[in-house]
Amino acid sequence: MIQYIKSEIIKCVYVPIIGLIGFSVFSVIFLVFLIHYVDVESIMFLGKNPWIKLWNSGAGFMSVFTFVPLLILLISAVFHIENQNNTWKQLFTVPVSKRKILLSKLSAIFILIFTFCFLIMISIVVIGWYLNHLYPESEFSYYPLQPFYFIKPTCITLINALGVIGIQFFLSLRFRNFLAPMTLGLFIFIVSFLIGVNNTPLSHYFPHAYTLIGQDLQMFTIDKIGIVDYGLFNSIQVYSVSMFLFFISMAIYLEEKRSKN
Repeated sequence: MIQYIKSEIIKCVYVPIIGLIGFSVFSVIFLVFLIHYVDVESIMFLGKNPWIKLWNSGAGFMSVFTFVPLLILLISAVFHIENQNNTWKQLFTVPVSKRKILLSKLSAIFILIFTFCFLIMISIVVIGWYLNHLYPESEFSYYPLQPFYFIKPTCITLINALGVIGIQFFLSLRFRNFLAPMTLGLFIFIVSFLIGVNNTPLSHYFPHAYTLIGQDLQMFTIDKIGIVDYGLFNSIQVYSVSMFLFFISMAIYLEEKRSKN
């Protein structure tokens, strides 16, 4: 299994995928830097760690504006590698089950997502140091980094996005092209975004909005959505995990059934 995951990762060292991740990282970091550069006083509070505000801003911009579009384009691009080279038949003739091949591809997608999040985290550290160089009174150098304030909301965002990963994985495998699943995914995201920011219970039915409403990012009000808190998880995260398991299972089942027919 590990060998096939490595093989999938090597395939993903592909200019459009690298460019997509790079552009997404740049977009988040540029917004975070620009906002704090223009209004540096927003992170300067006596006795408060400025890193916390910077981490929260990075996690918020990533979760709301970048994460879901990146997943849609990334998953579509990963499957497009096989479609473009017409290697599906060759891939499925190797002496290993389709389930393992598809799970290897899914694992490679998660590794790319973790890489994206790690690059964002490193870039935020660089921004903090640079802001401290420009504005020593911001006092970044006097406080510990405390990356937990980025890691925690990022992990929650990933859980909230599992439904999108499952849906896009299913669509990309069924359509077997780049344009159709990508267009459909982005259209659903735009509709979901507009519904999610309106603080309505209807958001429950749009998993592409879960990264907006699944946690309080201090960017939108979510008090009227009706999210149930179960302690460790909330209802949005339960729905997201359930959708992920359902669509991944359906994608693998239908692909195995196709080969039998």
